[in-house]
Amino acid sequence: KCCGTCKVEKYCSRDCQAQRWKLHKKKCPQYAESLKFWKRQAEECAGEHQNATDIYIIATRLALGEAEDPKSPATAVQLYEKAAAMGHPVAMLNLGHHYEKGCGVPQDYAKAFECFQKVKCHPDPGDDNLREALFAMSFYYEQGLGGVSQNKDMANHCMRWASMYQD
Repeated sequence: KCCGTCKVEKYCSRDCQAQRWKLHKKKCPQYAESLKFWKRQAEECAGEHQNATDIYIIATRLALGEAEDPKSPATAVQLYEKAAAMGHPVAMLNLGHHYEKGCGVPQDYAKAFECFQKVKCHPDPGDDNLREALFAMSFYYEQGLGGVSQNKDMANHCMRWASMYQD
């Protein structure tokens, strides 16, 4: 469960909520306002000029919860999906990690693998992003995750390909 006002603070039980309320009540209104602000910013970016990089930046800010801003992984995932659909390779990669870890969405290895594949197939993903996606794909092939058949040869191939992009 989470705080009904800010949707940021998470609680394991009512007792936990009561114990933590003294500390949380000071930050709760600020978190709620900050979350509203970033959601408005994201809506403006998505609606006005369709800039994938701006949407990605706001998503990352909400995913990490920078400075006094609250974390909102579910909202971050929605924004990463928009930016990924617009072709932003880092948004694709981060979206894959969110699906892999079940952060802001139910854990889904198949969707995570699909995101990593999209990074691999992107015409200009950037070396670091490509390397990270290939390392992830190698793990999926090695373990047989995400609907991928376990395939040590493919895992090794992805690992070798990824190692070509090491600094």
